[in-house]
Amino acid sequence: MSQDKQEPLSPQRLSGQSERTYEKEVQKRRGAIFSNFMDKLDEFDIFRIPVKSFNLQGKNEIGSNSGLIASMLVYMLVCIYGLQKFNTLMHKKYPTVYSVTAQDVYDDSEVRSFDEMDFRIAFAVENYKTREGIDDSRFVEWDVAMVSNQDGVETKVPVDIRPCTEEDWNAFHPPAKKSMNGVKLIKERGSMFCIVDYDQIKINGQTDLDNFTRLEMNLYPCKKETSPECIHDEKRFKEYLGPLDFMLYYNSARFQLDQYDQPILKESLLKNIQVVDKPNFIHSELQENGLEDDSKWLSNGFADEDSFTTFVMGAQQPSAYTRYPHEYKITGMEVMLSFDVIQHNRETYTFLEFLGDIGGLNDALCMIGAFFIMRVVSSNHDSLLLSTLFQKKESTDFEDKTEFANEYERREYLERKMKDEFTRRKNIDPVGYWSILCCCKRAVKQQIEVGMKKIDTELDLQRFI
Repeated sequence: MSQDKQEPLSPQRLSGQSERTYEKEVQKRRGAIFSNFMDKLDEFDIFRIPVKSFNLQGKNEIGSNSGLIASMLVYMLVCIYGLQKFNTLMHKKYPTVYSVTAQDVYDDSEVRSFDEMDFRIAFAVENYKTREGIDDSRFVEWDVAMVSNQDGVETKVPVDIRPCTEEDWNAFHPPAKKSMNGVKLIKERGSMFCIVDYDQIKINGQTDLDNFTRLEMNLYPCKKETSPECIHDEKRFKEYLGPLDFMLYYNSARFQLDQYDQPILKESLLKNIQVVDKPNFIHSELQENGLEDDSKWLSNGFADEDSFTTFVMGAQQPSAYTRYPHEYKITGMEVMLSFDVIQHNRETYTFLEFLGDIGGLNDALCMIGAFFIMRVVSSNHDSLLLSTLFQKKESTDFEDKTEFANEYERREYLERKMKDEFTRRKNIDPVGYWSILCCCKRAVKQQIEVGMKKIDTELDLQRFI
């Protein structure tokens, strides 16, 4: 049978031994088990001090209870912190996100198409109270065109529009949650107009001072040249209009900070803008956005790149067309291309950062713990080393005045005393933490210092030999 699998002791197996001897054997085996457990536990002490040049009791480092307690505290704090950081790592919580606007990335030579930017738009003007579409050809007409100015030469190309059909609605992104009810109602009213052909919609330039091509959607009073039933009566015209809402439905996209499978959400938004009672227009721009997404656990320095377009509308501005009916603009919108590009960057907590945080916290706690308990651990190291290599002997400066009845008793006393000196080891007690702080037990400290100097001298001689 191997030594690892020992059979349990029993009084029957220990035949010829007394009950007291049996109890001693049981206690000895229990003590060995406890000693083995403490030896294993002692390996977790991170404040152990190496033994110089040799092993002591099969160990090359000496630990202490204080060091073991401090080590357990360090392990506990590191584990608690590590669990929180590991949860952040696994669920990619608290990403670092920042956005930077790059100025003047494009110039007026940059031409972009609506198809390239995946942009669609539908529009209408409704009466604010009755929600009826303002499209009666007796009073108003829509003028949708591509207006271009190249080197001072202005051209205008009409764009065909029609009441939105089911095919037109299907070309848009799914409506956003906040727009679902409004889209359902406006479909039922049938007042929205859509562009028939997007192939011809290409824009460039940002202001009227550049060479530009922009999309204009303007609502004017009707013209008798295009609409024979047109009525030019300003009073009836204003009564027909009433308070107005400019309705827009368009494709858009946005960056979802907490989504990693689909970081860019493409959706369609419904906006209503209450129109002022004076001629006005709205300047809007298509804004390019770039995305660099580095959300992998093991970052390799290469981020996933993507792009999307947002529709940015400005405030209503007064129009110069104020003379009814021939030079009068009820409301309108112009769509141009923004020269600026917004760059979004997202970074998440990586595994390498996790290892760095855990290692950094562990090193910091070890340094703090060593500052407070290293003198106690060093004292325990010195006392154990001295107790193992040397034997503490009582002072012989006083005279032993023990009286004996006869010579036989005196000899027994001397033999017992000599045996006690050789068999019972008197350990040198370590200096406690509070004794170190309070500067107590100076004599014990001096004894330890003298003993350690003697050990250092002998070890130096050993190395020399």
